[in-house]
Amino acid sequence: MVEDNFSEFEELEELEELEELEELEELDEFEAVVSPDHVQDPGHRFNTENSISDTFIYKKLTSLYNYSSVPVLITDNRFTIIYANPAVIERIIHDKDVMKASFFHIIDFNQKEINSSGIIESLRNPETGYSWIGGVNIIHKNYLNVTANAIFTPIYDGESELEKLPCGYICMFDDVTKKNKDIFSRTYLSLLEASKLKDNDTGNHIRRVGEYSRIISKSLFQKESYPEVDMQFIENIAFLAPMHDIGKIGTPDDILHKSGPLDEKEWQIMKEHTINGGFVMSGYPDEMAKQIPLSHHERWDGTGYPFQLSEEMIPLSARITMIGDVYDALRMKRSYKDAFTHEKACQIIEKDSGTHFDPNLIKVFIELESKIMGVYDMLNDNN
Repeated sequence: MVEDNFSEFEELEELEELEELEELEELDEFEAVVSPDHVQDPGHRFNTENSISDTFIYKKLTSLYNYSSVPVLITDNRFTIIYANPAVIERIIHDKDVMKASFFHIIDFNQKEINSSGIIESLRNPETGYSWIGGVNIIHKNYLNVTANAIFTPIYDGESELEKLPCGYICMFDDVTKKNKDIFSRTYLSLLEASKLKDNDTGNHIRRVGEYSRIISKSLFQKESYPEVDMQFIENIAFLAPMHDIGKIGTPDDILHKSGPLDEKEWQIMKEHTINGGFVMSGYPDEMAKQIPLSHHERWDGTGYPFQLSEEMIPLSARITMIGDVYDALRMKRSYKDAFTHEKACQIIEKDSGTHFDPNLIKVFIELESKIMGVYDMLNDNN
């Protein structure tokens, strides 16, 4: 999609129908200044003597993209953003105050080895066509993260005395967030379905744990003491908390389904489901996916497993998930116990505040207990 739109710049004779490009002689000039063939040595240092906003090419580009569905940014020759069309604000960046920000301050690159120096080097290299194409992430606390393909290329002003130097840069985005999310979701939901065939826990149990985790996380949103909780955190934990026991797919059936108490050797094998789960989920493109199965049996006082982590050494996502998991286990009937009422389950959880559970999160849990009970009733296994 990005490449199709960029080809419009190289064949501007096909754009004569655009009302913004009124003069036929201006089309020839426009084509000349953007053509890579026009530039003999774009690998030179930046042109700092020319303001792109005063150039003919800038006016034509902004006119062209103001009503385009293609998300587009334009920067000056120092990579400061000077133009963002409505599509990029609505679909990619979600920040109307993006002007005058550095391009490299708002973009998180998909690969750790990619950085601003590498992109600048690519923009100066004739072997790359004086452009950079790659994957980027845009992260914003109040919006879901965006994954996009981007093409970044220099802009040249043919009217400038320093016409061999770029006067700015244009970046176009192709949003692939939904496509990537769908691929990963289908893959890991299939693993979750496979794990359910091994475990006695119901599908509603894992759904409820995800919903409890979402409710608790949502209450932490915008609290200064939880800066890591943004919209993406909330969406991720709702999807990933149900996979807390996915490592049981590697637990032997005779241990997993044993009706009586486990002996010491069996218990050690059972505890390995945390490490197995962390391994299974390690390919998911968010660290939370590994953290939850690996650490949801740790305890605030450091007596949990597998690594005896304590307090805030335990990832927040796991500390949240373990509360919902224990609450739901207390509410469910098991071979070794009857189901507890909501009130009794809350009493047990509150009693374990500061030993099993993060005491600050338990305060939040108690504040939300009516919503927690509502989730259990709505997704009850008897419904």
